[in-house]
This record gives sequence, C-alpha cells and structure tokens, in this order.
Amino acid sequence: MKLFVSDRSQREFGSENYLNHEYLYVLVNDMIVVQIKKEYEGVVVDLYPNHVVDEPIATTYAMWGDDPNYKGETKEEMFQDFDVVDVLGNAYGTENFHAKELTRDILCVKVKNLSVQLEYDNSKNRIIVNIFPNGEDKSIASTKAYLKQFVTK
Repeated sequence: MKLFVSDRSQREFGSENYLNHEYLYVLVNDMIVVQIKKEYEGVVVDLYPNHVVDEPIATTYAMWGDDPNYKGETKEEMFQDFDVVDVLGNAYGTENFHAKELTRDILCVKVKNLSVQLEYDNSKNRIIVNIFPNGEDKSIASTKAYLKQFVTK
C-alpha cells in the first residue's frame, strides 16, 4: 500500500510545513482519498476517488462519547493533532513505518480518544474503515468500499 498523509494543502504530515487543522488526508495508492475530520462532537471519515470531491463513495463517523471510557476533554485536548502510525505503532515517516514484513496493509490514525483504522485489502479489492476507542478491540463504527468504485472515467 502506497500512502501519502497530508493537510488540506497537500503538505506532508510531520513536515515543518504541515498545518494541524481539523482535516487529515490519506492518499492510498494514488487512487483513494481518505478524509478524516475532527469535529466538536466526534470524527468523520469520508472516502473519495482521487481528484473527485463532490460526493464520497463511503462514509462513517463516531462520537467521542461512543467510547465507554470517555470522560470529556480539556480545551487543549480538543485541538491536539492527529497521530499516524502503522499496525505496529511505528510513526508515519520514520524508517520503521509500514515495514515490509507486514502481511496486512493497515494504517491507524489516532484522534483524541478514538482510533481510525484503514485497511487496504488487496486480495478482495477493497478498503475497510473501522473506528475504535483507543486500546479497544471492538469497533464502534465502520464502512467499506470496493476499489472499482474509485475508478473515475
């Protein structure tokens, strides 16, 4: 899975030009744009074909309070940045990120008390999005879309 994680202006996540904002974009295999949006009530994930922004192919969302361990937040926590890691916890842009020996193409984006998990399943030609409370095994929201839905004419 080829990934590029950026802000709205396509400044790469982790670079000195990257701007922390309410949106994070993940470009998957130059074909799928995953838009992750922090909102006051929770997180929203939309899947778009690259260069098409009118209607998402798939969408899902979760509220901060959907996490059974959620206790509210301070004003500073509301504006904390995204945390982008692979399935082993390696940070995006580091040498160990998305190591070759991984058998599953999974990216995790931590947003406050929730984790958005993107799984690119090449064998079934689909992308799966799950939202979990941090540290939990059971998802509270999910969606999936098949790669053929992202082919633009």
